[in-house]
Amino acid sequence: MTVRGSQGRPALDAVSLEVRAHEIVGVAGVSGNGQSSLAALIAGLGEPDAGTLTLHGAPVRRFSPSRAVCSRVGRIPEDRHQVGVVGDMSIAENLMLERYRDRRFSRLGWLRSGAIRTIADSLIGRYDVRGARAGTAIRTLSGGNMQKVILARVLDPEPDLILANQPTRGLDVGAAAYVHTQLFEARARGAGIVLITEDLEELLALSDKVVVMFDGRMTAALPVEGVTIQKIGQLMGGRGWEGAVPPDSGAGHAA
Repeated sequence: MTVRGSQGRPALDAVSLEVRAHEIVGVAGVSGNGQSSLAALIAGLGEPDAGTLTLHGAPVRRFSPSRAVCSRVGRIPEDRHQVGVVGDMSIAENLMLERYRDRRFSRLGWLRSGAIRTIADSLIGRYDVRGARAGTAIRTLSGGNMQKVILARVLDPEPDLILANQPTRGLDVGAAAYVHTQLFEARARGAGIVLITEDLEELLALSDKVVVMFDGRMTAALPVEGVTIQKIGQLMGGRGWEGAVPPDSGAGHAA
């Protein structure tokens, strides 16, 4: 995936980001500095005013969540409760939210309930969702188990690109470690991952490269071996940006 000079709301300005297979690119920044706009572009929830976004080397012409899914983009949302799940629906229904048209799960417009339950129970076991079955209402799960259901929905189709937006926010140490393991396994399989997190220790522990966002701008990619929490903190505060912005990414600021 490549993003160059794209703009959105709030404004993105001078943004250039490339994510390759077998790579985790961490995105740091104080909340409200453009990370949400970047995530919206990748997830198909927003459309740029200018600039380009390419997937698999081809430019994205029309933006929508369904096109993102069809383009093999997996999306771990920032807020699991508000936008990650439908609380009153079952685990099985939440697992199939993005895949209900798959021939395994529907036929001639009718859902195949038996097949859905069987696959859901299999995913519940594989992703270690504790004390739950396919028909369990997802709102009854703990935050960690709810995030495991989201991981199962995102990772089971083996996406080529994964947007992991604050994937461990609000989780205990054990659940966070489980999320990290799943992201590492996805990278080993060949996925490219955009990791947006405000936890700088997590950022450095998981990422192969790091970019920092401030006021809608983005630094060039920094190899994780050569960057420190102190350096990231300075960039997050708007200091030390001289020479940090890629020279080919100077899009105009969106109103």
